[in-house]
Amino acid sequence: MAAAASPAGPAPITAITPRVLHEPAARDDILGRQYARLGVPPDFRLAYDEAVRALRAQADEHGSLRTRAGTILATSLVVTSFFGGQAVARNGPASSLAWLAVGAFLLAGGLSLGVLFPTDLRFASDVGDVVTLIENATATSDPHRELSLSLAGRLDANRVRIAAMRWTFRASAIAVLAETVLWIAYLADN
Repeated sequence: MAAAASPAGPAPITAITPRVLHEPAARDDILGRQYARLGVPPDFRLAYDEAVRALRAQADEHGSLRTRAGTILATSLVVTSFFGGQAVARNGPASSLAWLAVGAFLLAGGLSLGVLFPTDLRFASDVGDVVTLIENATATSDPHRELSLSLAGRLDANRVRIAAMRWTFRASAIAVLAETVLWIAYLADN
């Protein structure tokens, strides 16, 4: 509570409410003042943050697909070594089932490698491009806006490749299943 005003000057402030930076209201107020000082509307920062979040989600999905493709490749190798070893130990004749199983093994391996070694995915911005955007920023061109649009283009390009990787992964899983069934059928006949 403030003391009564005296003829000597304004009343002293006796109660000050501290603003803690980790409180959302204080953080939003500070960001709002920064945007006002810089003349940057917060909507473009929000778009930029969302584009970064979406790229991180894509990178996580890409990593997950690669991990699962590695597991499919390992499974295919184990299935072929186990069942192929059984076929060799039995001195079984070469038949169409055995060759189909070997073909499924090669298909599963090739498809898994197609998921493991993509070359055209990018999940980060080129630092030089970002610096150029900041240096060339004017009152009408916001770097966050330009970077958001750039990241959105990258998201779209990655989206197509990741969708293809999903289908390739599914095909490799089906090939491993077919390989297993073919080896079992071959061993059951011999």
